[in-house]
Parts: sequence; structure tokens; C-alpha cells
Amino acid sequence: SPVASAGACRMGGLRRPRVLSLIQTAGVLLISSVPEARAQPCPNLCNAHGQCSDPDGVCDCYEGWTGADCSLMICPYGPAWADKAIAVDTAHQDMECSNRGLCNRGTGVCSCEDDRFEGAACERKSCASDCLTVGRCLSMEYYASQKDSGEGTVYTYEDIWDAEMMYGCVCDDGYFGPDCS
Repeated sequence: SPVASAGACRMGGLRRPRVLSLIQTAGVLLISSVPEARAQPCPNLCNAHGQCSDPDGVCDCYEGWTGADCSLMICPYGPAWADKAIAVDTAHQDMECSNRGLCNRGTGVCSCEDDRFEGAACERKSCASDCLTVGRCLSMEYYASQKDSGEGTVYTYEDIWDAEMMYGCVCDDGYFGPDCS
């Protein structure tokens, strides 16, 4: 142990200034009293929206959350209005906001293209100007079901990918056009 003598101390036969010895001693005490420092195993501990995989330090986000630290909300998915086919007759895979809106990662709500698409996942084609309140906005499936079965071939439209996605105006008497104007 160091022995003090007139402003200096001896350590192992060497004479060192007292201040340096105290700093060294304090440094040893400080280092020995600090617990072993460890980085967080995952970014922001996955914000309580995911499970941290140790020792990889990668978040496995719970349903509805995404991002390296699981801080970003996922928006609803719907059939894509446009995408690249992955095989013959295999397209319109489920996509966030149906590829026709932007996802607000803070709220998990889609902001659909104005006056063109609507629904939680932007999965429906909007009727122009909401049919100006002089018509009803109805699906293509509905239109197909109204075909007169006595005239020509009646095609079913229930299993088509956009049967409940494409909408148009059925105008009241005296009105016509895409928006019943």
C-alpha cells in the first residue's frame, strides 16, 4: 500500500507525486465500483413492441409493428391495384395500403390517393364526387348480378379479384355520367 511522505508516496520503490497516486487510487476504485458496462441488447429494447433476440441484438416485432426497433406501425393490407405478376395468372398480391396510399407509421392509417381510392387499405375505387348525392355508388359485382339472364350469356363476377373493389355510380332518373352530373 502507498505510504505518504511530504507530498509524495512510494509505490514499489518508486517515488511518485501524491496527487498522481490519489488519482490513480481513485481511478482504481472508480473502475472497480462501476458495474460491467454492456450495450443494450436491442435498439430501444424493441419499444415494448417486440421480442429481443440475444445475443444477435435484433428485434422480432409483434404483429402490427415493424422497423429495426419495432417503433413503426404497419398499415392494413389489401390486394395490390398494380404489381408485378409472380406467375401466370398470379398477381395482385396483398400490399400495404393496396399500393394506392401512403402509410402513416405513427398511426398505422393509410392516406389513400385523393378522390380515387378509399377504405382502410385503399382497397376500393372511389365513385367520382360521391355520385353528387344523386346516385348510388355500387360494386362491379352488383352490376354483374343485374344482367338480364334472358339476353345472352351471364357471367359470374364473384371470384374476380376486383369484384368488390371497383365501384361506379348508378344515377337517379334524369342524371347520367361517371359522377351523375
